Amino acid sequence: MKTISLTEYFGAKKTEIDLYDSIHQLPARLYHNYNKYMLYNQQVGSTVIDIDNHFHKMGLWLWQDNYDRLRQERRNLQMNFYAILTGLNLKNIAFCSLIHSVEGIEIKDYSEEHLNKLATRLSKAGLTVGKVNELTLQIGNLIHRELKNAFPDRFSSATMMNYNGQNKKKGLLILQGIEHGEFSNEIELIDKWQSKFMAPKSMHPSDRNNEINRIDTDFEDSCIFLEKHGVKDPKNITVYEYYKRIDFYKPKQQQ
Repeated sequence: MKTISLTEYFGAKKTEIDLYDSIHQLPARLYHNYNKYMLYNQQVGSTVIDIDNHFHKMGLWLWQDNYDRLRQERRNLQMNFYAILTGLNLKNIAFCSLIHSVEGIEIKDYSEEHLNKLATRLSKAGLTVGKVNELTLQIGNLIHRELKNAFPDRFSSATMMNYNGQNKKKGLLILQGIEHGEFSNEIELIDKWQSKFMAPKSMHPSDRNNEINRIDTDFEDSCIFLEKHGVKDPKNITVYEYYKRIDFYKPKQQQ
């Protein structure tokens, strides 16, 4: 568990928050909630910066004559506007999914509405955008590292390693282009290859097959599977216990 202290402006009052930061503590349902809202934030967003990102991607899809992706990006942009107008901060909700307690009082309600109110309350207590970004990245990396070590077959991705490698290569090529005044054609080839992994996902509630419904259904199906094998309240076991039991029972079902 990680404890942080928030300080209001002028240092008038401190607020202590306890955060889950390990797969051996974090309940499976909260990890699912965290992943869901991080995906929502990645695909839709809820800030002005996210609007700019949508326009950048729309330009990319237009350049590639990929009108299906262009239309989907536009729908996600519309949802971005809606999130801003209704005061829904998706990354803050993802972050609040990792909170165990505030001032020693354990969080019981992890609904979207309550987490959004909690985020607003904590921002008044001194939780900045920078702090949310820093802690979300820090804890996310810790959890992913533990998952890769405990379940390498599930969480080690050669494709992602290759993607990150290409990203570094592109960065070096851009720096060389700035230095020499001429940019390599290889940058465009890397952009095209990376665009395969940037496809906008359907997130709109009116689409029954939207990505949020899909991951919610997958999680519910996995919990039903574990319950059938005698695991009590699988949503509230730790992330480590959740994947350990799925990996234990799945091969037995296939026999």
